[in-house]
Amino acid sequence: MSIIKIIFIISLSLSFSLSSSSSSSSPPSSSNFNLTQILTNDPSHSFDIASSEFHSHQIDTEINPNSPVTIFVPDNKSFLYFSSAYHALPSDNIHFILKCHIIDIYFSPSRLLLAAKSHSTVARDVSGNTMFSLNLTVSANGSVLVSNNFYQAMVTRTLYDNYPIALYGVDNMLFPRYLPDPPIAADHSAAAAVCCFPFFFFYLFISFLLCI
Repeated sequence: MSIIKIIFIISLSLSFSLSSSSSSSSPPSSSNFNLTQILTNDPSHSFDIASSEFHSHQIDTEINPNSPVTIFVPDNKSFLYFSSAYHALPSDNIHFILKCHIIDIYFSPSRLLLAAKSHSTVARDVSGNTMFSLNLTVSANGSVLVSNNFYQAMVTRTLYDNYPIALYGVDNMLFPRYLPDPPIAADHSAAAAVCCFPFFFFYLFISFLLCI
């Protein structure tokens, strides 16, 4: 009986050590992914503007931490270079431009070097079509280049890599060649005009009676 107890204790300790080692070796989950915090806490402080822009335009809240995604984050110099043109745009267009930096595929650093082709971004036009892509290429010196056939950026660092999310810093903004028309804000005024239409004729009728 004592031998059986000893065998049981040994097997139990072995199973516990295996389970603990497997749990410690597994990568941390992305369920607590916080885009704003990651960019703000980067030691280089080169992505503070991006942190603010991705947060103020609610890009961070749109990211599903359980879905594959790769984001190319422009550095501070990129935002400052395009500052006048960038801040002159409506909020909807800025939101669209930021989404032109996002691909709904997870590219680890090693896989990024092999992803030399065109990939659709999560940016959509007003009809919901995917018309905005990024081209990934590798230069002769091994640098990863990202372009949209209009602007080109180079990947300068890995900001975050934990499946299914990867963040890479880039040295340029990837403005699309053209921007889709923003949502038609005139819908509300058109509805108001329709509502006021009967009142106009009512007012016209009363004015006519008073003139008789």
